Parts: sequence; C-alpha cells; structure tokens
Amino acid sequence: MDSNECCAKEVKLPCFDFLQISRADFGAFRQLFLGQFLGTPFGGYWVVDSKGGIYPFGSAGGYGSTGGIRLSQPIVGMSATPNGAGYWLVAADGGIFPFGNAGGYGSTGGIKLNKPIIGMATTPDGAGYWLVGSDGGIFPFGDAVGYGSTGGIMLNQPIVGMASSPDGGGYWLVAADGGIFPFADSAGYGSTGGTRLARGKKAAWDRHGQ
Repeated sequence: MDSNECCAKEVKLPCFDFLQISRADFGAFRQLFLGQFLGTPFGGYWVVDSKGGIYPFGSAGGYGSTGGIRLSQPIVGMSATPNGAGYWLVAADGGIFPFGNAGGYGSTGGIKLNKPIIGMATTPDGAGYWLVGSDGGIFPFGDAVGYGSTGGIMLNQPIVGMASSPDGGGYWLVAADGGIFPFADSAGYGSTGGTRLARGKKAAWDRHGQ
C-alpha cells in the first residue's frame, strides 16, 4: 500500500492523523484515537486531517473546518460537544477553532509554550476544555479546572493524550509508552508503562472513563 494512502472497503482515502468517533445512540463522541484509523463499529464519526479538513460519516454532521484557512500550526486534536452538534479543533500552538454549538473559551495561540499542544478534552457540560502539551502541561479554559500536570516531571515518553473523568472532577494523561497519570478523582487502574509495546501502538480512550 502507498504510504500516502489508506484503504477502507476498497475506497482509497488520504491517511489521517487521528480519528474522533461518536456513538449514534448517545449523540456524542466517546473516544479519541491517535494514529490512522478508518473503520468503526459505531454509528457515526468524523475524520480530521492535519489541515483541519473534516470528513463526517454516518450520523456525524459537518459543521465547518479549517481546511481553507492558512494555519500557523497543524491541527493535532479534536473534541465534540455533549450532544454531538459541534466540535472543537485544536492546533499544535493551542489555537482553538470551534464549530457548530461549540463555544470558544480561550486558547494558548498567543502564549509561548514549552512544548506543543498534542490534544484536548472537554468538560461533561461542554462549557470548558483542557489543552495538554507533550510534556503534560495542562491549560484549562471555561469551566475546566486544573487538577495537576506532569509539566514539571521528567517523563520517559511524551504525553500523547488525555481524557476527563465522568464528572469532570479529574483527568488522566497517557504517555507514548502507555504510562498513566491520574489526577483528582481519576483513579489509576494500571498502565503499560513497564511493558514492551509493539512499535507504533498508541492508546485509545473512553471519554467517560469506562
């Protein structure tokens, strides 16, 4: 297979940086996958590329994109509103791009960061979000609260994702080696931090801590 193409159901599509998926029965995103994913058993999903081009499938709606905007930094993360009627895109500099019923509560677009932003997570009511850097630095906006970070810790591997606890009273950070860092009411149930992982494998999250 060509390195610039992925194939799903014999239809060639561009390779994407990550895939955000929603369950049709709940009408909201449930998981953020970092890597190249084109298939899902759920009822709908969005695929987003590094330019912010949005590709909705199934029950997912297209509410806008940054595909036609000249970005300072590539898009590195995405999260949806609780009812799935909107979403945020986040760039590596922490620039936030809200669409649909998503609100803009702030960004790090004008701040000099120690490390680039690699993702985001939203609060349960959709009135806030956290941005996370590759060093585990946390930047809360709206009704999101900062419960701690790994910004001052020497990590074995960079942070590659985060998820909030069901009530928004905590969150988990995950490193590229599967190391887990729970904060506030998020519990640690185990990790692959001490396990030799197959090359290129990364973690997937259940947004509601399940």
